[in-house]
Order: sequence, then structure tokens, then C-alpha cells
Amino acid sequence: MLRIELLFDELQLKNMKPGTLKALREEVEKKLSSRGYEFRLRVEKASSPMVSISGTSNAKEKQKIMDMLEEIWMDT
Repeated sequence: MLRIELLFDELQLKNMKPGTLKALREEVEKKLSSRGYEFRLRVEKASSPMVSISGTSNAKEKQKIMDMLEEIWMDT
């Protein structure tokens, strides 16, 4: 199963509008689910920022998902 972690540190969170993490979570769930992906998603505050994608079948699929996440982030 695909696992996606989007972690943000305190400085990043201070620069975000209220509700950004919730909106990000909802958009990721909507876009990836509509493309047939089964996944676990974690969007939270952490001590250091990180984007992690695991459980993909190959590097091409991982890059495709990373591109989708980047697109979602730019739209959110």
C-alpha cells in the first residue's frame, strides 16, 4: 500500500494560512483516490519538514505522485 507523509515544521506552519493543512489533506485524498490509488496519508506538524512517498512499484510511479503532490500544493 502507498504511504505518503507530508510533514511541516513550526516555521512553515507560521507562514501558512489557517486551514491550509486541512485543505491540503482533503485535496490529496480527493485527487489520488479519484485516480484509483489506495494509500495512507499523514499531514502533520513535525520537528523537521519532509515529504516521503513509499510503497510505489517503481521510481516512475513515485515521481508521478510527487508531481501530483507538487501540483496540489501550488493550487492550495
